Amino acid sequence: MTDVVEPDAVTQVEDEDVTVAPAGTPVDELGDAQSRTRQQDAVTQVEDEERDDKPWSVRARIRSFFYDWPGAAARQWPLILVIGAFCVGLALIYFDYWRRGSFIVGGAVGLAGFLRLVLPERLVGLLAVRSKALDVCFAVGAGALIMVLSLAVVPY
Repeated sequence: MTDVVEPDAVTQVEDEDVTVAPAGTPVDELGDAQSRTRQQDAVTQVEDEERDDKPWSVRARIRSFFYDWPGAAARQWPLILVIGAFCVGLALIYFDYWRRGSFIVGGAVGLAGFLRLVLPERLVGLLAVRSKALDVCFAVGAGALIMVLSLAVVPY
């Protein structure tokens, strides 16, 4: 039984010339074992280049999360800091310190905007949602509004 070349597989590589054999060409017609080895190397190289086009596929993200989740979490320290402050504010609201809690929630949202403003793109992580100007304006504005409202509401 003879091997058959896969569709559009690279069969011979000589210097910079690349020859493509039509689908269904028997490998015996392609030449010696050396050309078969070059063919396999060229196909592997093409497959590697195709994989490099999509470095953050769903499979790569899942693999990255499960194999490196402590490192991935450590790289998201700005988001973890904001979520931590937000949760402290929610806990205070839950325990009936709603004015302090809502002020801290507003501060956490404002902190997100401040961190988005001062940190470089490689460190911002998941705080980067839209453009930098829009993220900063929205987060700082919303945080300031929440803080002002928490101070303005008269307690019962």
